Amino acid sequence: MFRSAGVLLALFFPFLLFASVQINEVAFDEPSGTPDWVELFNAGTSPVLLDGFVLDDGDTGSGKYILLSTGLTLPPQGYLVVYVDAMGVSDRDLSDGFGAVYSGTATTVNLAVTEDQVALYSGVPLSSATVVDYVSWVTDGDYGGVSDRTQVAANAAGLWPADGAVEMRDGGSGYSLGRRRNGVGNGPMAFQAFLHPTRGESNEPSPSPFSSALTVDPACRAFSPFDADPAFQRTRFYFNASVTAVKTLRVLDIRGRVVRTLMESDHEIGGVDFAGMATGSVLWDGRDDGGTVVPLGLYLALFEAADPGSGSTQRSHAQVAVGRPR
Repeated sequence: MFRSAGVLLALFFPFLLFASVQINEVAFDEPSGTPDWVELFNAGTSPVLLDGFVLDDGDTGSGKYILLSTGLTLPPQGYLVVYVDAMGVSDRDLSDGFGAVYSGTATTVNLAVTEDQVALYSGVPLSSATVVDYVSWVTDGDYGGVSDRTQVAANAAGLWPADGAVEMRDGGSGYSLGRRRNGVGNGPMAFQAFLHPTRGESNEPSPSPFSSALTVDPACRAFSPFDADPAFQRTRFYFNASVTAVKTLRVLDIRGRVVRTLMESDHEIGGVDFAGMATGSVLWDGRDDGGTVVPLGLYLALFEAADPGSGSTQRSHAQVAVGRPR
């Protein structure tokens, strides 16, 4: 009887399977009382048993790292969120493509805000032979990280340049950095900041389910940043345009003044790069460009798609209301 292709790969080319599991997103500056987390993603086509996998920030002594618990199998295109230095109830059933585990408080892995790094290993000893993925970041200027064990291993394995880091701006908690495309690329250019983390979900925006050029989420045409239900604390704008169009999305008040720029020249502010993408969606949390909640009332989302070839610009708008909590 022939074995499956996945089993054959595991037997003869185990590194190929290990390499399919990557660090897809990291939240290192969560609000007080909320644990930081690292999201793993299986970019391959076969399930991967995570027994023996290790997350390490390289800042502490030997043996001080997160050893993933046994019995976890990450399915293809599946996500596992690892909550760092925290206790909680884990979701170990990954049959739905998502799971979550808590590392406990016995480890000393601590993801720093100003600059830090985290590496994923397929097992011990921690070396260039077992390192699977790596990411480092800085929010306070040039990266000054020392060549710790994670950086040395990642550089030797060709996963990350020496002294390189994802350069970010401190987003004031609740933001993240992740791969621009799920499971694709290595090095700082493969990552970007996300103002709205996509924990347990794809980093890539889903196409708009609506045929119109601009549609506000039907469930949140009216919302409040202070609503008790997080689902009603923000809304989502869905857009459609040609692939070649350069897209901009702004929120205006009833006087026509811009209160929030959500997307400028194809780039979501603090989020996704929509260049070359015809459709997608962008969130609005009811705040202006300075981070202050806007006054109650009606607002207009204005979507513009400029065709660089013809010079024409398509404009569409949608109304949305910022109200009181329900």
